[in-house]
Amino acid sequence: MGGAVYSIARANHHYPATAFGYSFLASFLWEFVLEFKEKVSVNDVIVTPGTAVPIGEFFYKLGLYLDTAADPSTGAAIAQWSLGTGVAFDRALDGRPAPRVLVPDTNDDLDVPDFLK
Repeated sequence: MGGAVYSIARANHHYPATAFGYSFLASFLWEFVLEFKEKVSVNDVIVTPGTAVPIGEFFYKLGLYLDTAADPSTGAAIAQWSLGTGVAFDRALDGRPAPRVLVPDTNDDLDVPDFLK
């Protein structure tokens, strides 16, 4: 849950520290409000936001990458909505078109791009 909250916060244009705060708040509320009949797990309150940063940032960056497909296909759209849900949802709610990155065909015979030579 922490990674999803972090990723959605980042997709909504928040800084990493703010997204960490949202993840901490979600974990805190989960432990104290939704699991009120159980003993509060301090470990969950601390570990969940800490692990949310690398996991949520990965899926946020993956969503940005999938959002810039030069020729989006059905498979790319499915991957974007399932792996980069925060970015896809943010674009749909904002009504903004996705940025398209056009890559020129400058590969040699071995399909090695010029910038890697």
